[in-house]
Amino acid sequence: MQRSFRHRSAALGGLSALFATVVLIGASCTSDAGFESPTTSTGSGEAGGAASIVGPWTLVSYGSGGAQTSAAPEPAALVLADDGRFTGSTGCNNLAGDYTVSGSKLTVSPGPMTKRACIDDAGNAQEQAVLAGLTSAAGFGVDGDRLTITDAGGRTVLVFERGPEGLADTAWTVSGINTGTAVVSSEFIGALNATFATDGTVSGSGGCNTFSGAYTDDNGSVAITDLQSTEIGCGPERATLESQYLAALGRAATYELTPSSLTLRDADGAIQVMFTTAP
Repeated sequence: MQRSFRHRSAALGGLSALFATVVLIGASCTSDAGFESPTTSTGSGEAGGAASIVGPWTLVSYGSGGAQTSAAPEPAALVLADDGRFTGSTGCNNLAGDYTVSGSKLTVSPGPMTKRACIDDAGNAQEQAVLAGLTSAAGFGVDGDRLTITDAGGRTVLVFERGPEGLADTAWTVSGINTGTAVVSSEFIGALNATFATDGTVSGSGGCNTFSGAYTDDNGSVAITDLQSTEIGCGPERATLESQYLAALGRAATYELTPSSLTLRDADGAIQVMFTTAP
């Protein structure tokens, strides 16, 4: 027997601006600080040459000129939107900001960033290089699926490759859920997951019950609908978490995708579900 969950993509009360949700990641890891989105854009990302730079990018290497270091095992990633804003990850932390282009010139203005500690030296070195590279960006070049960012002296500081693109054929483990007041983690979170199939269906586990539904993916916009779940009995804490997970999935309106993470947000930009790559 299955029960249906149908939710509007309405905003949660009090959760308004992009990144305005306070992120409370518990257990043994360092907590992320809550952060707010910039309130103004530094310019339109559609200006000269931007069409080739818009989209998702994964870090290949960083450095200065010819002295390049390969990306860490968890590479940095950027999603450059056509409205002059970007979101992404340093490999350790999530960040957002604005960018402008004019011909082959590029200016990047990093904004809010979470404050999770990197777990190793490689991740820390990559994060520092990414932040420095974005701040010093003065030019760019796109050659096929490769994006090169250069500083004012023409030296290569960051090299990205295009992708990943789209939710189809991806599988994820939950790392945080919006409970209605905050994005939280718990000891039961690791049992929750989701798989997005190529036929437009989504399925997974709520920790106790399995669920299925449908999804649409339109260049960063997403709708998850017709969610149905089995009815195996759960303990109170697991049952509450499962209900919150399915409700959060139903509120998803946009997403951000990197090789190692997926973040679902509602129509107002509030985080609903955070995922990491499934083992």
